[in-house]
Amino acid sequence: MYGDLIDSALSEKYSPIIISISNWDYVEITLNWIAALKKLNINSYLIVSLDKKLHEHLDNIGIKNVLIEIENNHTNIWKVKLDVLSQLTNNGINFIYSDVDAVWLKNPIKDYFSEKLADDVVFSAGTIHPKHIFKEWGFVLCAGLFYIKSTTSTKNLFKEVLKDFFITNDDQTSLNNVIYRMNIKWEFKSRKIIYVTGMKNGLLNSFIKTKIVSSESIIRGTCADLNISVLPYNKFPRTISSTFDPFVIHPISDKKAEDKKKNFKENSLWFLDT
Repeated sequence: MYGDLIDSALSEKYSPIIISISNWDYVEITLNWIAALKKLNINSYLIVSLDKKLHEHLDNIGIKNVLIEIENNHTNIWKVKLDVLSQLTNNGINFIYSDVDAVWLKNPIKDYFSEKLADDVVFSAGTIHPKHIFKEWGFVLCAGLFYIKSTTSTKNLFKEVLKDFFITNDDQTSLNNVIYRMNIKWEFKSRKIIYVTGMKNGLLNSFIKTKIVSSESIIRGTCADLNISVLPYNKFPRTISSTFDPFVIHPISDKKAEDKKKNFKENSLWFLDT
């Protein structure tokens, strides 16, 4: 099932490869993500297509992708995502995972994801999900943009995350759960409180402000034999602010593709028509 994935990833000349997962519902969001990468002259990426329609469309326009066909629901998508990333790690492949709605504005690889500089795992910061972890740390790890270096420790990490996923059915919850249970200790060079637009009933609500712990430099974490970094929120935000200077922005919005497209257009993050 994963043979084509591994062969395609291993054939890339540059490491780390950027991996994403998508389906036909997100075809325009996917093409916008690719357009953003192309503006930065980034070509080392691979898309896992979750249905034949997207796979054939990307093939027809020369976009490198592999097909792993599944029934379209969030639980299945998150499970395949973790399986894909575990397979890559187990086969010695270092990678950056990016959701297709995480828009790349500047190339962060040299400064944040270089294999010589990066820790075993480098996460962007989320907002408040899962809440039980947010209450403990003041921030959470985002499953929509992160780097993995293939090591014995990261191989074991994904084994534990996949076990936890059978309980949570949520990739971000499981990643945070497993790392929290490792008794990680976070080190801040400079703590900073950021107020971000909150959520109510799954939607952005401008009247709600959530206070998250951040830093203008990388937050370092150590647990067992795993070294973890958390990227500065103002450089890799989940919310839009004129005070941020983002490399990659992954704005929270409703999960419908049309809502994401509207949000991107309103905030100059849409590149298909330019």
